[in-house]
Amino acid sequence: MTWREYHESTKHSVESLRRLPHILDWENMPDPFRHYEGVPVLDLPADPPVLEAPALEVLDGVSGTTPAADGSTFLSQLLFYSAAISASKRVPSTGYRYALRVNPSSGNLHPTEFHFLTRGLKEWPDGLYHYRPSAHVAEQRALDDLEMKLGDSSSPIVFVLTSIAWREAWKYRDRAYRYCLHDMGHAWQALALAARAMGCESFAVGHFPDDEVSQFCRLHEDEWPMLIVELRGKSIPVRETRRM
Repeated sequence: MTWREYHESTKHSVESLRRLPHILDWENMPDPFRHYEGVPVLDLPADPPVLEAPALEVLDGVSGTTPAADGSTFLSQLLFYSAAISASKRVPSTGYRYALRVNPSSGNLHPTEFHFLTRGLKEWPDGLYHYRPSAHVAEQRALDDLEMKLGDSSSPIVFVLTSIAWREAWKYRDRAYRYCLHDMGHAWQALALAARAMGCESFAVGHFPDDEVSQFCRLHEDEWPMLIVELRGKSIPVRETRRM
């Protein structure tokens, strides 16, 4: 199926809106949080520094600063203001509680996952990580200076943003991929704006060999890489290069 065919077959119309309503299978509702069993977990400092740059100025292109002097504090601040849980709500009729996040999502289903590669951060091990927003921690999935032959190899932090389509398909069925793309834009811009408020530049790439990236990130078969975002800037606390 081509992009045009998918668009035509899944766009709303008078006829599509008159179809029988989709009944949600609440017993089979997907978990909006992914985590990895048995991997080392690195705590990210609680209560990271507040972003001092006004939001409207950041939206207008103004770059801020950060007092973060080590990798864990920098990552904590960056992820807290781009991907963390922001609040929780309760359904009065059932008592069910659910989380809201900094980056908005259609139906609050959050198909986007944040994986990231770090190289040379001060007081932080080089390796591949997955951010677990339910606990504000980094799950360590691989160690050492891994080489991902994508983008700028000198970037100290590279994010791979992925989508788990089932989280959207549970509600939106064949329109799910539309919402995955929609939410990817939300996640990307939340990350880019948080980085800018901390004095970093971000560079996004959407064209890459999907299978290679999936293998590099050890992704499950239900998860697709969608966007690679590189972060660079003098505000990123990196280790001093040893001179020989």
